[in-house]
Amino acid sequence: MANFISPAFDFSNVSPQKISWRMGGMIAAVGSVILTPWNWYSNDDAIHYTLGVLGALIGPLFGILIAGYYLVGKQKVWVEDMYTMKPSGKYWFRNGYNPNAVKSVAISGVVSIASVLIPKALLDSGATTVNATWIGNYSWFLGCALGLLTFWYFEKRSPMINLEPNGVEVNDGALA
Repeated sequence: MANFISPAFDFSNVSPQKISWRMGGMIAAVGSVILTPWNWYSNDDAIHYTLGVLGALIGPLFGILIAGYYLVGKQKVWVEDMYTMKPSGKYWFRNGYNPNAVKSVAISGVVSIASVLIPKALLDSGATTVNATWIGNYSWFLGCALGLLTFWYFEKRSPMINLEPNGVEVNDGALA
């Protein structure tokens, strides 16, 4: 049951006006039946690819979070703005998305996913005799580093995170 609650909320938060928590739960339930994860355990490659690609996608997200908080945001947090959907909030950016973060996820995600899939594909096709599939084991670290660096670069080139206070108290993350 605990593994059901989080995906239900995740799907619901994609579009709260259109997707209720119950509908989000149904999407998660149907998706899990379609994906049939219980069949993955009969194939070693399927589990390896699944975990490799999952890590390759989570790594860039972590790198962007670290870059956003430490390098770009200078460890400043506008707590009130984190919980608002108003376009005037510090974290609204462009229609609620930071284009620099989206570009960073796309670039670093593609590269880190390629590090999982391409070495095995080249080996299986006979294009190479060198077994470089070990590279995929580091897809999370590769994605994390690339996500951090690309986001930092895009924010330096075209900043979206505004560090100027609007007369609002800034929190450094410490509890009072």
